[in-house]
Formats: sequence, structure tokens, C-alpha cells
Amino acid sequence: SEDPDAAVEALPRAAAKGNAAAMAAYIGIAEHLLRSPAAEEAAGSAESLSRASVAAAIAAALVRCLEDSVSQVRDAAVEALPKVAERGNPVVMGALIRYAEYPSGFVRKSAVEAIGQLALPGDVAAMQVLERCLKDTGSSGTRFLRRAAVDAMAKIARLEDSSAAALVAACLSDPDNRVRRSAASALGGMAAPSEALAACLDDNCIEVRQAAIKSLACKAGPDDLMAVNLVVRALDDSDYRVRQAAAEATATVLASLSSALTPSGFASSSEAFADEEARASATEVANAVGTAIAERCLNDQDERVRHSATVALGRVTRPGDHTAVKTLSQCLEDKDRRVRRVAVIALGKAAVEGDEVALESVAKRLDDIDEHSKSDPQCQLDDWEERSKEVSILREALSAVRLSQHQNQGFLSSILTRLSTALMCCNRPGNALLIR
Repeated sequence: SEDPDAAVEALPRAAAKGNAAAMAAYIGIAEHLLRSPAAEEAAGSAESLSRASVAAAIAAALVRCLEDSVSQVRDAAVEALPKVAERGNPVVMGALIRYAEYPSGFVRKSAVEAIGQLALPGDVAAMQVLERCLKDTGSSGTRFLRRAAVDAMAKIARLEDSSAAALVAACLSDPDNRVRRSAASALGGMAAPSEALAACLDDNCIEVRQAAIKSLACKAGPDDLMAVNLVVRALDDSDYRVRQAAAEATATVLASLSSALTPSGFASSSEAFADEEARASATEVANAVGTAIAERCLNDQDERVRHSATVALGRVTRPGDHTAVKTLSQCLEDKDRRVRRVAVIALGKAAVEGDEVALESVAKRLDDIDEHSKSDPQCQLDDWEERSKEVSILREALSAVRLSQHQNQGFLSSILTRLSTALMCCNRPGNALLIR
């Protein structure tokens, strides 16, 4: 409709029909109005409804629909309100809070989700109703309600609100896996101590452990070494998916620690960390993290974990880190080509000009490709193309590391000969060579 007033009046009637098409039209009409030419004209006309007043009129109609006797009308109104209502609108919030007291957990879930989108940070009345929802285990559908309440609490609680964090932390012992997972995810951005997440690493649900690791990575840093140690502990989990999540999290952890451990980072670190003993302790922890991730790069039984660990190591390694260069060089011997590929890319970034350890490891990998090609000249085309890709990456790594002009000429000649041989081995008739 081009008439905002008429459209507002039509909303309840459209919803009351109860069919899917009417519901969809009802929920989407507010957005349509706010995008329509009529709404734009109204916004520029002193005699017509402004865009904001159109939204306010629609929100008022939706609030009235919350008292409707038809459940479909009420449900559609709750779903549509966050699209048009102003955040913190006291009339809307009051109606949603009342709606959140309905007996059915399924009905209250919709209201709680809307509260999470519309309540202002720290809204006392909203926090109180969410607290009641978090503790509700009686009626049907309350597990979905508790999960929605956890997410809403995380959105509107103030960062320093430890009482809200404690309420969410209590949900870590909820009987429902999804509620525990939501709580573990939410605590990463709330004022909860890392100890609250420690027990999650022993949860029987893999997704809960993964969520806890991500939250711990958000907290880990020079001011929270316990979170760092907990992430490292997760690298020994029995499930490869959890170890993979931990390996990915170590990149965030190491980046946080490394940044704070630089001279320029001292000034921005906390007062406690500025202490020399605290810095020494953090340095020790950072070294332990590096050792743990290197161990996963080389020795984890699952290639997916080795891949994630190698990527993480490559993300935080700085040029000239000889320990990392040694680890990445060993990764070039991994049986999984995805691991080798990310290792050689990382190696090209980590090694400095003329690093003979890096150069020799790349050259050795070229020898392996050459030997494999000779021993299996009839290998499938896709294998040849894969080798071409790997040689291309190895070539880029050699270019990145560069040969120092002061290096032994015999060593330089050997490297170039091996690269040339590998290129020739991959240049097979019928093979679309993937390197320049």
C-alpha cells in the first residue's frame, strides 16, 4: 500500500487469516513500508508521516497484536517487532516482558529473542525476566527458552556485570547440550573468570568443549595466563575436532602474548604485567604455547589437526624465528599434501634471506617430487597437477627466502638444479601446467 495509515490498519487483519502467505506478508510489510517511495516522500513532507512515525505506528499496532486471541497473530507480532521498534522503547519492552511470562516455553522463547534485540544494555526489568527464564526447567519447551535467554543475556548484560556472567555460568551444568554450548560461547564476552570454563573442557559434548576453547582464546593474554594454559591443555583432547579448535585458538593466544611482550606492548599492558617477574612468567607461558603447537604440527595423529596447527604457527611466526623455521621445515615431510602446502607458504614468510635450513628443506622436497615422478611415470593426471601446484608453491618459497649473494656457489647451483629438475618432471604432455 502507498498509504502508511491504511497499511498499519491492515496488519492485524492480514495476520489473523493464519495462513503462511499472510504471515509472511505481515512480518515483511514493515520493511516494505520503510523502503517504499511513499515512505521516502513522507519523510520529506512536513504534512505527512515521517519514516520514524511510520515505524512507530507499526510498532504500536504490533504491540496491540500481542494481546490478540489468535496465537499466530501474537507470534507474528513478536517476530516482526525487532524490525521496526526503536531499541529501548518502554511500551514495546513492557509488552514483551509481559509476553515472556506466558506458560508455554515455546511462546516465551520468541519474546526472549525479541528482548535480546530491543533491550538497552543493563535493562533491569529485562535482566530479571531473563534470569527467571534461565532457571525455568518446568514447562514444555524450556530448554529452547533457556538457550534463547542465555543468548539474550549475553547481548544486553554490561561487560562488567559479574552477576549476569554468574547466571550464564550456572547454565554450564544445564542438562541440555545446546544450552551448555550457548553458555560456553556467551562467557567469552562476559565478566566471567576463566575458571568457570575449565570444567567445560571435560564436558561429554564436543561442541561444548569447542565453544569453551573459543571463549578462552578471547580471554587469554598477559592478564589471564590461566586461559592460555587451558587452551594448551585442550591440544591433548581425545577428539580431533577439539584439538583442531585448540590449534586454531593458539594463534589468537600467541598473537596476544607476543604483542604484549614487545617493548612497545609494555606500556599498554596492565600494571601487573609491567612487572619484570610477570613478564618472565608470560614469556615462559608463550614459549610453552609455541612448543605445544609445534608438537601438534609434527606429531598429531590426525592430518586435520596438523594442518590447523601449521596454519596457526604460520600466522604468528615472525621472520627470523629459527625454531619455527625448523618446525615448518620438518612439516614439509608430512604425508598430507595440505599440511605441506601451508607449511611451505609459512616457511617463505618465516625464513630470512639466505636461511640455509629453509632452503635445504625446500630443495629436499623438490628431490622427493622428482623421485616420486621417476618411480611412477604413469601416475594420474590429477596427481601431476597436484605436484605442479606444489612445485609452484616451493618455487615461490625459494623466491621469498632468496639466496644470499654471500652463499656458497655450489649450494646455490644445487638448489637451482633441483628446482629445474622438478619443473621438468611436472612438464608432461597433456598436463595443464599450473606454474609459470
